[in-house]
Amino acid sequence: MEMWKEEHPGVPAWEIPALILERNLYGIDIDLRATQIAAMALYLKARTVFEKEKGEGAEEFELKRMNIVCADIHFMDGEMRRKFLSQFDYDRQLRRIMEETLRDCEDAFEIVA
Repeated sequence: MEMWKEEHPGVPAWEIPALILERNLYGIDIDLRATQIAAMALYLKARTVFEKEKGEGAEEFELKRMNIVCADIHFMDGEMRRKFLSQFDYDRQLRRIMEETLRDCEDAFEIVA
C-alpha cells in the first residue's frame, strides 16, 4: 500500500487495494478450495482497507479481476482425447509417448487430492 502511495501519488488511497489485487498479486494452486479461500481472504482484506481509506468522492469498491487460478488435474477422455492424440498421427513414436503420458497421469487427481 505504501509503495503504491509513493509511486502513484495521484491515485486515491481507496483505489489502491483493488489495484494491488489486479496488478501485483498472482497465485496458482492445484487445490480448488485453497484458491477459493485465498481469493476470499484477499478480497476481504482489500475491502477492509478500502472502507478505511475511502473518503470524499469515493466510489463503490470495484475489483475487475483477481489473478488466482486453480490448475486442476483432470485429464481428457473419449472424443476429446482421441482428437488430441490425432495431432500426433504424423509421428508414431511421439503419439505413443503422448498416449503413455496420458495413461500414466490418469490417477493424478486422486494422488494429489
